[in-house]
Parts: sequence; C-alpha cells; structure tokens
Amino acid sequence: TKEHKLYLEKDSLVDDLFTKLKEDFFPTNDSELVKDELNELVDYVNSINGDVITLSGFEKNNKLNGKGKINFWLDSKSFGIVECYHHTILHIILDELHENK
Repeated sequence: TKEHKLYLEKDSLVDDLFTKLKEDFFPTNDSELVKDELNELVDYVNSINGDVITLSGFEKNNKLNGKGKINFWLDSKSFGIVECYHHTILHIILDELHENK
C-alpha cells in the first residue's frame, strides 16, 4: 500500500513498517495460520506486480516455493539447517544492497 511505501522511503521507520506488516498480516502466533497468511501476503504482492523473493525448505512442492520472482528452496527437513541457509541468503542480499548503495 502507499502507507507501506512511505515507510520504506524513511530508513528510520523501517522497524515500524515491519511491526505494521506483522500486525496487519500476522495477527496470530498459530504457525498454520501464519503460513496461510504469509501465502496470502505473497499472493497480494504478486497481484500488485510487486517483487517477491521466497525462501523455503522441507517439501519442494510447498505452498511458497515458486511464487516469487526469485525462489530459494533447500532440500532439507531440518528446521535449523533451513533457517541457517535462509539467514545466509539474507545476509548476502543485505551485503550486496549495502555495497551498491
């Protein structure tokens, strides 16, 4: 939304954006509901021609894999391994964004 774009223009308000997104799209701590809400959010961003990068693991045919412009999937059923992989990918993305600032 325009409100979320405004937040992105202000670096100091990025934390507020993520808090707002969490309140808007993830009002529960129930993991199954969060998965459904995450998929709805990805579908919404795709519907407005936004750019989505997905990070997933476990089953290759999970609901999230393939929904992004770029998709990272790890063939592992270990939550810890999948999370470490995701953190590494995000770290690389942030390093690239910082270097190309």
